[in-house]
Amino acid sequence: MGFFSSLIYIVVSFFTGGFLILISLSSFYIPQIENALTTIYTSPNLRLISGLTGLLIILICIKTIQSSLAKLQREKTIAFEGNYGPVSISLSAVEEIIKKLLLEFKELKEVKPQVIASKRGLEVIIRIALSSYANIPEFTSKIQSLVKEKVQNMLGIEEDIQIKIEIRKILYPDTKLKKKGKKEESPEETPSIPYREYEA
Repeated sequence: MGFFSSLIYIVVSFFTGGFLILISLSSFYIPQIENALTTIYTSPNLRLISGLTGLLIILICIKTIQSSLAKLQREKTIAFEGNYGPVSISLSAVEEIIKKLLLEFKELKEVKPQVIASKRGLEVIIRIALSSYANIPEFTSKIQSLVKEKVQNMLGIEEDIQIKIEIRKILYPDTKLKKKGKKEESPEETPSIPYREYEA
């Protein structure tokens, strides 16, 4: 939103809000409002000014909405100029690559990556569920380095990428499954000595 659009938005907001507050406080009388509207209606110049002002406000609102939608769309893709035309990559596609890459590690049980593109560059947020036997500082550093290298090579960029890791769960081995898998050991039977009953 530009400076002029922001200024119009602030003025209209304050005017509308103040007008409604004055009405709620009974500070306006109906005859005064009728006289003001009658003055505008009977004056061609005031009618023209009112119409142009209203049209300008509507156009500014439409432009602001279009700019916001275009910005939102740009933030969902990464675009660069190829040899034969523009190329855009969906951020969801990059997230899927990161997820498949990290799920190859047995230490990770759940991976939910999120890629954010802004003017400051790329930011990757990885939410994971980690096994308890993993060395957290060493393993997370390994993940950050791997993801950074993969994204940079895939997109062909050299700018720095911020990799954030959020550990949502630390999973412990399920001892119940191990116990169920074990069979109960039966006591060893004492071998019988043949012809024992015939001993003298």
